[in-house]
Amino acid sequence: MLVVELAVPAPDTDFQAHRLWARQLISTGSISISDDGRWDDCSIYYPNTVPKPAELVQLLAGELAGGGVAHAFIRIALAFAAASLAARAALRASGSARTSVLAGLAFGLNPAFVGLCRAGSPSVPFLALLMVEAWPATLAACLVRPEAFIYSAARAVARRKWLILPALLPLAAVWPLLNLWMAGNPLWSVLEVRYAVRAMPYETPGALGFWLWAAARALLVMGPLLLAALVARPRGWPWLAGGVGHLAFLSASLLVGSLALPRYVDQIFLLAIPWAVASGAKMRLPRWLPRPAAAGLALCGAMTLWPSALSAMGRDHRLQEGLEAAGRRGWEGRLAANELLIPAIALSAGMDDPRSRFVALDRMVFEGASPSSLGVGLILLAPGTEYLPERTALWLESHAGIPIDTVEAAR
Repeated sequence: MLVVELAVPAPDTDFQAHRLWARQLISTGSISISDDGRWDDCSIYYPNTVPKPAELVQLLAGELAGGGVAHAFIRIALAFAAASLAARAALRASGSARTSVLAGLAFGLNPAFVGLCRAGSPSVPFLALLMVEAWPATLAACLVRPEAFIYSAARAVARRKWLILPALLPLAAVWPLLNLWMAGNPLWSVLEVRYAVRAMPYETPGALGFWLWAAARALLVMGPLLLAALVARPRGWPWLAGGVGHLAFLSASLLVGSLALPRYVDQIFLLAIPWAVASGAKMRLPRWLPRPAAAGLALCGAMTLWPSALSAMGRDHRLQEGLEAAGRRGWEGRLAANELLIPAIALSAGMDDPRSRFVALDRMVFEGASPSSLGVGLILLAPGTEYLPERTALWLESHAGIPIDTVEAAR
């Protein structure tokens, strides 16, 4: 993780948006995402991400500690903690130090996990806290990612810890209250995500195809041997009910206009790896397959995403450098760009409140708004990436006259 952080750092939009909000809080003493709780006004730019309590605190601490290097240190520390706790979980499940080391490697070197780490994803502390298997950590995870409520409730019901259920209520209230404070609407995140999915077409499975897609992601993230070990001994995974509930929640959310991205399901299967390794270590193997060879095959099977991950790392790093350069160059009027690219530009330009300096290009196209009416002076594109949807590309062909700048990330 240290090598990746130093060579190809590329924090994702979620991380950068929370860093913008942390800067705004330090600068003004408050955070304002939207005006009057609006979520569908393309004349106001707001990052397309759900405000998360723990991530905001983390990014605030990083900003107060000096910014860039401090954030990198925190990301590395969280990655190390998650991998160490994965090894510890396998040790507790198997009683074998050798199995613990294998689990730590299968988890810590997994390209899906490394991708989450370099993005600064809240999935990393989320996974670390669930690996602890203690109620204080499990409840704390509810402030990191909302899916943790599913795991907490399922575990409480399975273990008949009924007093845990009312303890979840004040934690659940933090999320809409944070939305109310930052956006003026307790349901802002829900409404904004549904609108964003319509305005910027994401590649996402349908509700019916979701389960086959999720199974394919499980095979890619865990590898065939670890997935087979999990399927053969599902009760060995203490988060089984939570994981199934998490998948069901994602599937149901697609019916109401949400989306499912690979990282949403990858965290579920990463969470299963330590216990899958422990279960595999207890299984009988055919005589022709020695245990060291099986361990090696299991580890290799969990690494199949590395070719695509390395390609994505290079592309994301080039994109990050291009966006930072665009922020340093500056522009006249308002800059229109894909909404997921704007936080990196704003941070590079030294801003803490991007609402009036940017226009979300895909929302503008979706609403049929005129660039001139919004004061757009420059359009920034990232051709050859998912940040230039077909609808927007077609719109650009019929709208000439506005200067266009490009970031060459694809190769």
